[in-house]
Amino acid sequence: MKKKVFYHEDGQIDLVKTFEYENPNFSSKSKRGRSSKASNYSLEPYNGEWGNSQLQHLLNRALLGVSSQEIDYFKEMSLNEILEVLFTPQENIGLPVNDYYDIFPGDPDAQPGETWLNSYSDQFAPPRHESLKNWMFYNQTKITTSIQWTIVYFLNNFVVADLYANGGNANYAYFYYKLLFDSAFGSYKDFIYEVTINGKMLWYLNLEFSKVDAPDENYARELQELYTVGKGPGSKFTENDVVEMSKILVGWNSGWGEHTKTGQNTVYFEHRNHDKSDKQLSSFYNNKLIKGRFGDDGSEELTELIDTIFNVDETSKYICRRVYQFFVNPILDDQIELNIISPLAEILKNNNFEIKVILKILLKSEHFFDHSLSHSLIKSPFHSISKLLKEFDYRLVNSQNRPIDNLNGESTSIEIWMVKIKFYQGFYRALADQGMNYLQFPTVAGHAPYYQSPNYDLFWINSYTSNKRSEFFFNLIRQGIGYRDNTHFKPDLIKWVKTFQSPQDLDSIFSEAVRRLIGFELDDNVNQNLKSFLLNGIDKNHWTELWQREADLSFPNNQTLENQLIRFVSNLMKLNEFNLY
Repeated sequence: MKKKVFYHEDGQIDLVKTFEYENPNFSSKSKRGRSSKASNYSLEPYNGEWGNSQLQHLLNRALLGVSSQEIDYFKEMSLNEILEVLFTPQENIGLPVNDYYDIFPGDPDAQPGETWLNSYSDQFAPPRHESLKNWMFYNQTKITTSIQWTIVYFLNNFVVADLYANGGNANYAYFYYKLLFDSAFGSYKDFIYEVTINGKMLWYLNLEFSKVDAPDENYARELQELYTVGKGPGSKFTENDVVEMSKILVGWNSGWGEHTKTGQNTVYFEHRNHDKSDKQLSSFYNNKLIKGRFGDDGSEELTELIDTIFNVDETSKYICRRVYQFFVNPILDDQIELNIISPLAEILKNNNFEIKVILKILLKSEHFFDHSLSHSLIKSPFHSISKLLKEFDYRLVNSQNRPIDNLNGESTSIEIWMVKIKFYQGFYRALADQGMNYLQFPTVAGHAPYYQSPNYDLFWINSYTSNKRSEFFFNLIRQGIGYRDNTHFKPDLIKWVKTFQSPQDLDSIFSEAVRRLIGFELDDNVNQNLKSFLLNGIDKNHWTELWQREADLSFPNNQTLENQLIRFVSNLMKLNEFNLY
């Protein structure tokens, strides 16, 4: 079949159309039923074997790409101790700063390295969005011991607001991301109230432009379909519910005029633009009548609406389904609904809809550690790239592979923010090539692999994105990320192997590299092929001699060893198994 890639109107790859074009009959042979292969559907605490395999599985789902450093941090802890650490809030996440001064100089309200959040700017709107993107990427790809940024990632794909789309500005986008972060360990119900009146969301789903004589129904629909009760068989809200809720929601405004003066959060309720009539909801919402209110009291209708939605049992079930599908397995069956979703939904509702409560139970359960669920999902492009950013240290090299400490008199340390953000550009391009533009979404529902049945995570893979993944991994190890003046950032493989238990022993290197990058044992045939890449004509004893003789392992003495490692690691990362977690 001729290869073809489909795109959304905004230029992002349409993963669903492309996958279905290449696999026209796949849905009938889809992954549905895979969950039934699990042998344990209990939420009771897991008390079985505890070792590297179980730790790897837990961290694969709790963190955004897992590095060996993160595994080593937790490896001496018990499951209870690990969960205690994972659910400890992070504190210092910094602020987005003026990191665009060399390309867009002259921002009068933010000197180089200072935050721009205290002002508004039309002129510097584009670079401020990029600055916010860099800040988010840094926080989501740094080595961590907390699940908090993973929950932020989950919420961003659940209650979507695109970084660029549908107006607003970088300040309001920051307030949206900060809300995700602050809400990660809090009440999802409270979060839905706050995100409804978030300045970015008001623009993104049109409430900013909703008028009392023509209420916009967009947010009222998504509030139900995407964020709370879903579209499943148990969700029976009506079109009239959408209409009535749109009347409740009209009146909230971002205060754009005042916002452009201060850059601060200026959202307010405009009672003169509010529908003051009574709003009658359907039997799905127990025929709730929300009485119209006058003046500023009209803002209280939103609180009553949120209470009404979250009183419906389907809301807690839908939230639990989405949590389960992201952190455990996207396929839901009758056993999962009965033994996992239903009891978790009751717990969620009784605990003020705090996702962390059910997530702790889920990640500690016998069901979660069922062997069939380990390495059963395809990594998102972001998970793969985040792992590589965490796992390796990167250094700048020239065309002869010689390390460079400065370029034209300027330091090239990756720790310098201006160097780091240029380094990030290559990863942004790779994410887009693989079907996942960072902080951008093809639809208001988010990335299809997280919600689109029946194929879910399989949508990440088609002939184009699969080739782009393999090509990027291969080139990253062999050539690195282009910087400027014919220089590249490359993973320092010698430094990486120095952290191994026995770097002078080829068999030990092989086993440890597979454990760090794949996370589980490979088939014998695959192992033999990989070992041939590592050896490449070098006797094991000769490797030991080379390692011992070249004790300083600096350029150019290390090139024989490094070339062997480049062949081995680049081919290891081409394996399909590298894309599983």
